[in-house]
Amino acid sequence: CFETHASGEGLAKRLAAALASRSKYIGPLADKPNPTAHDLFAAYETGDEIAREVLAEAIEFWGMAAANLVSLFNPQKIILGGGVFGPATQFIDTIYEEARRWAQPIAIQRVSFEPAQLGPDAGLYGAGFLALESQHQLYPDRREGSKATPDSSLRAE
Repeated sequence: CFETHASGEGLAKRLAAALASRSKYIGPLADKPNPTAHDLFAAYETGDEIAREVLAEAIEFWGMAAANLVSLFNPQKIILGGGVFGPATQFIDTIYEEARRWAQPIAIQRVSFEPAQLGPDAGLYGAGFLALESQHQLYPDRREGSKATPDSSLRAE
């Protein structure tokens, strides 16, 4: 359900459905048979009513999801990043206010919502880190200055 309403692809599908349900729509998205999340944010900037409705729904879902994380884990920060959150950083305060409606009251007062410093590439950096960490676990002798090779532990002396 969350993915359907709050991911980039989900937002594009929700936008397409909203556009299809309004035959008399003449806004900036009228000539977009397959709108994207990028189109959605661009239309929002022009004040488009459908774009505002779709994003209001997404903000509600982002807020509920954040509230669940806050209530379960009591973190100091919620970092919002990834592809959708490049243009969605403008909604962080609104997402926080939505989360306040759903979260454990004391925990939500202690948490801050912040944009990822790595922007839309945050997931890529995370995947790279996990790949490097995995390599280190497979080959613990691979440290700077080490002369060990990946298969040196397998060689007979």
